[in-house]
Amino acid sequence: MSKPHVLQVGPYPEWDQGPLDAAFQMHRYFEAPDKAAFLAEFGPKVRGIATRGELGANAALIAACPQLEVISVYGVGYDAVDIGAAKARGIRVTNTPDVLTDDCADLAVAMLLALSRGVVGAEAWARTAPGQKRAAILCNARSRASGWAFWASVGLVPRSPDGCKALTWRSVIPAVRRRKHLPAGPMSLIP
Repeated sequence: MSKPHVLQVGPYPEWDQGPLDAAFQMHRYFEAPDKAAFLAEFGPKVRGIATRGELGANAALIAACPQLEVISVYGVGYDAVDIGAAKARGIRVTNTPDVLTDDCADLAVAMLLALSRGVVGAEAWARTAPGQKRAAILCNARSRASGWAFWASVGLVPRSPDGCKALTWRSVIPAVRRRKHLPAGPMSLIP
């Protein structure tokens, strides 16, 4: 049985490219020197478009693939996909929501700790002034309030308020962003 034809808009890491190549007939649009000729040749065979959030699939690309059934976005965002054109033809659009939400939250907490403790400056100082006795002025990260309002773009992570318990942070969540799935506990709502 022949493999389904997929138009690949941009490159993927090898750990994903290998399985894609094994399961599908991948057509690497991003490598084509003449995009129009490439679409004229392979577009009529394509049943799926594999793209990334920042690359998407515009109306012209969708129109060039008359057998298109699905547009699969490698990532959370699908702003660059012409949803209207896909919807008009009954083409499904998929993405990977919340795949990195917890990691994003963890990194944000790490960045808050690095900022509050002056880690970057201390690291630079340790590299440039070895052996010198200097007092590093660092503030304590404990007993602070953590504001979760900036999580709006990735959603509030259900475990986020508890994620700073070890730091004895008080979680501050704007009332307009209150989500039903947040755990009960010591939180301040900002009206």
